[in-house]
Amino acid sequence: METALVCAVLRTLAPKIFAFLQGNHELRRDLEREIQYIRKELGMIAAAIEDHDRRSWSEGRASDVQRIWIQDVRELAYSIEDSIDRFLHRVTRDPGASSLRQKGQKLKTMSIRAKFAAEIQELRRKSEAASKLRQLYTGGQSSTPGPSASTFVASSTQTPAADLVGMDAPRDEVLELMREDEGRPRRLKVISIVGFGGLGKTVLARQVYDSVPVGDYNPRVWVRASEKGAGDVLEEILRQVQAGMQVHDCSCDDLVECLKFKRFFIVIDDLRTEYWNAIKNAFPKDMGVSSRVIVTTAIQSIANACSADNGHVYVMRALDEKQSRELFFKQTSLEEYAPAEQVMKKCDGLPLALVTTAQLLQSKCQMTPAGCANVCRYMGEHVENEETLARLKHVLLQNYSSLPGHALKACLLYLSIFPSGHPIKRKCLIRRWLAEGFVEADRRSAVDVATDNFKALEDRSIIKPIDISNNAEAKTCQTHGMMLEFILQKSIHENFITSLYDQAGLPDKIRRLSLHRRKGATRDKMNSNIDLSLVRSLTIFGEVGMHITEFSKYELLRVLDLQECEALNDEHLKKISNLLMLRYLSLGGNITTLPKEISNLKFLETLDSPRFTPGNEKTAVIPVKEKQLGDASRICRRPEHRVSATHERNEQIDEGESMVSSHYKWQKQLLSPIVPHTGVHPERHRRERSSFALPQFRGMLARLYGFYPGRKLLLPEFAEATWRATKPTSVRHQARQCH
Repeated sequence: METALVCAVLRTLAPKIFAFLQGNHELRRDLEREIQYIRKELGMIAAAIEDHDRRSWSEGRASDVQRIWIQDVRELAYSIEDSIDRFLHRVTRDPGASSLRQKGQKLKTMSIRAKFAAEIQELRRKSEAASKLRQLYTGGQSSTPGPSASTFVASSTQTPAADLVGMDAPRDEVLELMREDEGRPRRLKVISIVGFGGLGKTVLARQVYDSVPVGDYNPRVWVRASEKGAGDVLEEILRQVQAGMQVHDCSCDDLVECLKFKRFFIVIDDLRTEYWNAIKNAFPKDMGVSSRVIVTTAIQSIANACSADNGHVYVMRALDEKQSRELFFKQTSLEEYAPAEQVMKKCDGLPLALVTTAQLLQSKCQMTPAGCANVCRYMGEHVENEETLARLKHVLLQNYSSLPGHALKACLLYLSIFPSGHPIKRKCLIRRWLAEGFVEADRRSAVDVATDNFKALEDRSIIKPIDISNNAEAKTCQTHGMMLEFILQKSIHENFITSLYDQAGLPDKIRRLSLHRRKGATRDKMNSNIDLSLVRSLTIFGEVGMHITEFSKYELLRVLDLQECEALNDEHLKKISNLLMLRYLSLGGNITTLPKEISNLKFLETLDSPRFTPGNEKTAVIPVKEKQLGDASRICRRPEHRVSATHERNEQIDEGESMVSSHYKWQKQLLSPIVPHTGVHPERHRRERSSFALPQFRGMLARLYGFYPGRKLLLPEFAEATWRATKPTSVRHQARQCH
């Protein structure tokens, strides 16, 4: 469970070290052997950790010795990353400087290079030690046995009928979906029940299964698919159909022979792997009988696949507030305590969470309002340690552990930066993942990989859309309340996130800092002399002390999100140009002018403009005639230039087509007010329309993409499609407002 972040860092560090070495010829000559050795060892350590992770999930929890070793490896990986980033920060120079100035800069950094070489040699020795410990700790140690999945399954399916709330309507709705369709041939129908773990999919399926008269279907089969392969599921079904007879090497044809011409009812519970196509042919379809299959799953794409042919997808709903209150206070008698109400709200309508947390409160014999408040504030710790919440922990852990790949797990844990109930903008989240380095390009671009990661979390019902765009994509999202508590506790435990609102103590080294402070709250617990030089990400919600906004402290900062920071003004940004490693900048408050020194931020990829209230014509400006703003574009909000809302609804451009051959007139209309400021002359390319999407056009988008006048109408879908098609090499994410 502790390994996702370590492997994510290790997997991204190896190519990062190689790329870093390629760009520093003097260091390559002196340190190539050391860095190549470290790179190799990091790969081996990552592979060993992944093997250990698979064993610990299937066999039980990791031993204490293994956890300590993983923590040591995590700190080694962070130390390597710190060393590289510190070196980059100290030797970063202006690529536009004169050759004489660049030579002077090189002389100044000679001592820095020598120090870095010594650090790399020391890190090699540490990686050698980690490799030896890997052989010792992962070779002979076994995982500590833990409760099996079946233990939790058995208990979770035995919910007393008297404790069920809000199940009558869903049961009746699924039963209605199972009925015959008048005027249509009798054939197999597959109903998929999909939803986040803990919503009661298994309970609902059991209610439906028990509600159908026994004589209506024969045979009737219930099979648990979790932790089983396709062959195992088929064998279990055939074993129940044949009344317990021994079955080996069952095939689809074997099951077809047993089910042919029979009106069967089969429930496949908790299908989590995409092998439906491998087993679907085992269920006869067109035999003139109305057989039924119910599949429960947490994955939307699996539900869609199962019910694609003559089926229905039933999406589970969370309990509403009235139902949540009824279920919660059935288990506890603490209605008079306001903190108990807050605990209930954190359950987010999840029946399993409501039942188990209420039982936890009731089990505390002398529970007081202060005790309820403690449970609410540190819910993640209680989920981790309280036996009463073991079933809930298992469901949350299963949602996390079943994610494919450690990079996706890291992307999920990153959501713990945001406060409970805070809507998260999809595009901003994706850009933050990119700036943090959580995703790497494969055969797809890094942007596409990050987008696919978001879709994977959405597909698994781990994050839920709040606001949907016209093209059915999530504009904003949240994760479920208890899932957020789980990943926050895990992130704090692994020193991935430091949350000043939810964290009792601060670690020695802070790398991602999230501050949640609202008006009237107690003062910051952060000491003004704490070391902030290793912070990679700073996100502020509400008010903070002045020492937090002294940006000269943050040498290695990559992500700075001040959009929700209160009392922010132009004065706070005077030293922002010191953040040479900054890749993502989001501003809010009363910012009206950005300092011209911001053009020193050569690595900046995304710049989210200040928010303006309706009717406010203040302008956020970067001096446009002096310097280009690194890898992002300039900002210049000109109220006199507006883009019609119809442009946002314009048809999308086929990325394989020439950008101008099919849309030249529209492009000209859209870009004409701002082209004079770019130095690009589209008319010169009119005779060669297929070549308009050339570096000149890329440069124009690089300077203008996103900060065209208007709040939401900033070079809309056309620009995004065009930008992907032109595939620029120097600009990855253009500055634009995140909506």
